[in-house]
Amino acid sequence: MRSKEERERRVSELRGRVEAGLYQADPDRVARAIVKASRKKVLGQLDVKPGC
Repeated sequence: MRSKEERERRVSELRGRVEAGLYQADPDRVARAIVKASRKKVLGQLDVKPGC
């Protein structure tokens, strides 16, 4: 689980990239995708292979 500070840093970094136009995506859609992924992570639904 990431720390809150790291998550904030990553979100702000992504937001900066979106504003710079590197990702041609609607910011609202990006935000929804982030929330959706974090919810899945919390529920343990991400397709992640366990470490060896």
